[in-house]
Amino acid sequence: MSDTPSASVVTRETMPALIARYAVGARLGLLLALCLVLGGTSQEIVLPRLVIHMASVLCLGLAMAQDTRPLTRPDGPVMLAGAFIVLNLIYLLPLPPEIWTQLPGRESLIRTYREIGMDLPFLSLSMTPERTIFSLLDLLAPIAVYLTVAVAGPLERTIALWTIIGVAVASVVLGAMQMSGADALYLYEVTNRGRPVGFFSNINHQATLLLMALPLAISRLPARGQLVSGLPAMSKILIVAMASSLLAIIIGLLINTSVTGYFLLPLMLAGSGVILLMDRRFGLPSLLLVGVAFLAFFVSDMFTKSGILPELFASLTSSEITSRPRILQLSVPAMMDFMPFGSGLGSFPYIYSLYESPAEIDYRFVPHAHNEYLEMALELGLPGLAFMGWLIWIWAVRLIRSAKASGQAGRVQALAGLSLLALGLHSIIDFPARTIAIAALAAFCLALMRPLAGDTQRDERAT
Repeated sequence: MSDTPSASVVTRETMPALIARYAVGARLGLLLALCLVLGGTSQEIVLPRLVIHMASVLCLGLAMAQDTRPLTRPDGPVMLAGAFIVLNLIYLLPLPPEIWTQLPGRESLIRTYREIGMDLPFLSLSMTPERTIFSLLDLLAPIAVYLTVAVAGPLERTIALWTIIGVAVASVVLGAMQMSGADALYLYEVTNRGRPVGFFSNINHQATLLLMALPLAISRLPARGQLVSGLPAMSKILIVAMASSLLAIIIGLLINTSVTGYFLLPLMLAGSGVILLMDRRFGLPSLLLVGVAFLAFFVSDMFTKSGILPELFASLTSSEITSRPRILQLSVPAMMDFMPFGSGLGSFPYIYSLYESPAEIDYRFVPHAHNEYLEMALELGLPGLAFMGWLIWIWAVRLIRSAKASGQAGRVQALAGLSLLALGLHSIIDFPARTIAIAALAAFCLALMRPLAGDTQRDERAT
């Protein structure tokens, strides 16, 4: 009789604790879902951004209340983010005319003030300080995601992984419905209508989401030893869900019509197969993935011969004012004119307009350089390029370390690194990381590449 009351007490005590544990475990997934669904554009739409910023601050507070070590003993990405914020705060400091007039690229400002007969005021190094502030606020989400992953447990990371996969599949489904001509299903007024953009405003950024989600979905593949008839029903359901999600993501990339998506799909599949092949328990899945990679290549070739890709390739060699060659032609001189300090974070569209011919200006506009490395060089000059190099170095060090690791942790780290490779390659001809959605997903992948507890000191020395 003495055992019965204690059992009852245990039940009453553990149920609230269990509910609380799952609620806390869902915070990362909820934040990522919010970013992926509401943050799929670089357009200046205030309300969705405000919601994401508030949720990010809440998650930051929860993460810091749980564990302050990510801030008191920061790793490479945390130090990089802190230094990047400090740099941009310096760019916001008002400078006397004697200083800012000596900076490259300010001739148009000086001429304007003299023509209207005004004294030269104090101005910041950033030529668009308000856009620099807005750009810094957009960093709240990726920073919150990274620090939340840093303090999260295995359950929370698993929930977040399945959330990303689920949102990616939902975006594919929404995109397929959008292709039917239902304009009401597009989330943004300025978008690629008639194309399967999903939760995004740009077809290429939808492709980036799917390319990054693909290795993450593959990371949920069960090892050979787990494929036994005695699996619990829930495990079998998860395997079916994973296989279905993987197929949906591949189909989503094939119908996406993004040139980069077609080229990177076989690379992502083959790279994932190689990573799994390094684990002997994944012999068959690895071979299947390599086979699917070649199949995807031939399907992409079929689309090429059908005339879809040649039409898109033509846009890459077009001389239209919104074509990539034309943007590159004007952006490079602008970058050189503002070296070595740049024009300030978020200033690209305003600086670019100074180099456009008045005869070419119409209702179309160029919001970004369609090359993240070029845009960073224009906005932040040599310091911006140094930060890009620092970030790539951190990624490379962690990727090399993950290749040496064994077991599930090393496999997930390597596949997360592959997701970031897709982003880095796509950023050569587009600006996916300028959306909160992709920036938050990139922060999640970089956080997944963090070393295990025993490797923390080694990683801190490396980064």
